[in-house]
Amino acid sequence: NANDLPQTERVGDSQVFDVQLIAPNPIWYDPTSTTKTMTPGASPWSDTITYTGSCWEYPVVKIYGQVSNFTMTVTTSFGVILFSTPSIAAADVWTFDCRAGYKTIKNLAGSGQLNNVNASTLNALYNFKLAPTNFVSSGIHTFDGTYTAKDGSHKVEIIYYNRYWGI
Repeated sequence: NANDLPQTERVGDSQVFDVQLIAPNPIWYDPTSTTKTMTPGASPWSDTITYTGSCWEYPVVKIYGQVSNFTMTVTTSFGVILFSTPSIAAADVWTFDCRAGYKTIKNLAGSGQLNNVNASTLNALYNFKLAPTNFVSSGIHTFDGTYTAKDGSHKVEIIYYNRYWGI
């Protein structure tokens, strides 16, 4: 058989050969995502996430409307990351996908919103990550935000996986 491997590479009844495994994301991670929901009361507001992974994580951020003049800063050891949006309509959701290979901002209808945000928000999209505990004390990330008006459905979700360098 032309597809058979040579007899000289066989060991007894076994065949020795190499298999190349390709992983789209080679970092080990908990397959169950974590969603931190922040429901701002009065403006300004503050909340935290405790990230327990040992490898960087680039999360997905969802901002639910209705909210006007929303800002959210994340203070890290690398500086301040600022998310800022104009008004988000009631029942709309803006999704900031910070994952490598994505880096998008879309509304609920799937329309891109990159042209509707300022340069600091674009910087946040490209640079925001949850840092492991060796970079951020106890893995605690602090989020501070403001808005000028909102309704009862406004909330912020940070969706992430705990990622690890090794098992």
